[in-house]
Amino acid sequence: MRLWLLEPADSPLAPRIETASADAGLGVARADSIESVPATASLIGVGPSVADPLRIARYLRAEGSQALLVFFAGSVAARNALQAELVRDPFVYPRFEIVDLPNNPQQLATRMGKVVSEVKHRLHTRRTSRRGRRRGRAQTPTNAPPLLAHLLAHTRDAVLSTDEHGRAMTWNEPAARLLGLSGSQPVSLDSAGHQELASAIREVLATGGAREAHITCTGEHGQPFQALANVAPLRDARGSQTGATVIVRDDSEYQRIQAALREANRQKDEFLAIMSHELRTPLTSILGYSDMLLRGLSGPLAPMANKYVHNVRSAGDRLLELVNGLLDYTRLEAGVERLEVRSVDLARVISQAVQICQTVAQSKDVTVRVAVREGFDATVEADEERVAHVFRSMLGNALKFTPAGGWVNVTVEPSSEQPHSVRVAISDSGIGMRAEQIARVWERFYQGDASLTRPYGGMGLGLSIAKHLVSLHGGNVGADSRGPGQGSTFWFSLPRFQAS
Repeated sequence: MRLWLLEPADSPLAPRIETASADAGLGVARADSIESVPATASLIGVGPSVADPLRIARYLRAEGSQALLVFFAGSVAARNALQAELVRDPFVYPRFEIVDLPNNPQQLATRMGKVVSEVKHRLHTRRTSRRGRRRGRAQTPTNAPPLLAHLLAHTRDAVLSTDEHGRAMTWNEPAARLLGLSGSQPVSLDSAGHQELASAIREVLATGGAREAHITCTGEHGQPFQALANVAPLRDARGSQTGATVIVRDDSEYQRIQAALREANRQKDEFLAIMSHELRTPLTSILGYSDMLLRGLSGPLAPMANKYVHNVRSAGDRLLELVNGLLDYTRLEAGVERLEVRSVDLARVISQAVQICQTVAQSKDVTVRVAVREGFDATVEADEERVAHVFRSMLGNALKFTPAGGWVNVTVEPSSEQPHSVRVAISDSGIGMRAEQIARVWERFYQGDASLTRPYGGMGLGLSIAKHLVSLHGGNVGADSRGPGQGSTFWFSLPRFQAS
């Protein structure tokens, strides 16, 4: 048995899937696209790097595939998002499994073994069913229509079919109720007030491809409602297109839930913004009075008292950093961040930021080196303050996770991937990352070590904010590591300044 895997060749997670599949007695064949997978394939895997996994499912449904579709989820968040979409649209594809990618290879191999067993059971059942039909063909025609009629009558979704002109020919009871269809004659959906649905059907009839669309429909009593429509071409035994099949689901409740979630997120962001501002007020007093004590404005301090006040000041600085991170996060979430773009010498900004961080580097006995390609003009179109924030976040991250005696190298050079961009890379000799950590390192609040006893502090917002700021500039970010204990490299690229 063979697993046809859709996952980029350079994906760090593909080797884990291949190894676990081999341990489960399963061969693996790579496929560049779903169109290149043989129609006879019985097992198809969709890797976590595939941008639109549901497109694969819709394609297989339209082709009438009998394969078992395995979605590999790279994170809990990705799994939950995919599960929510599949629950919301149960017609997307009937035969699928969602497999997590755990850190333990044996767990993944065990899970793949269960998938193999399920496929073998499906194939055995299909062969047995075919033999049964050969022995008694008369049972299928007499039993299948009542079963299909029962399913169509009891589903809550509107199901209808059209002719080659887009007119509704047959429909179930929910379609009559939701869309106000009646009578026994063909119905023009345009005339029935369903222009958006009719437009989607005409597009499918013209292109011959399936389509999903969010539309507004008119109900039985003339009330409008939001709906999700899945339209697919209907073909006869010779493959000729004879019309379209349509499934319409009342999406109003889902839209209300989404609106409620947006409102909850807005209230959460507002609460965080207010809390952050309120925390800054007492923090200002704590830091101010600590400075006054350290400068001796109230008289000299005893050695131990001086040490204690230094500790208070350090803790206050750390708390202020966390508060500022929350404020940055709430501003970005609210979409109120505005860039003041102008020409900026990126090499100068980086040099200044490195000088500011030298104290921290020297206290940890970490060597920081900066290399700018000779004769290279590193002028970019950017907001200088925001770019400095991005670089300080990445440099601070490298210093945090690099042990004493290590090094951090900063390089500024032309981007090899984007000809008109400048690439800044920060490499270190620190603790490194596992493949699954690299895949999630840009997520908000993500911590490689999420335990309460972790040796490194922080809320996991710095890199997420940095990525957002770089995206606002039209740039890109990336990360790489050869593994735990072998250091990491973080980079970002920005468009170069184009003189008019």
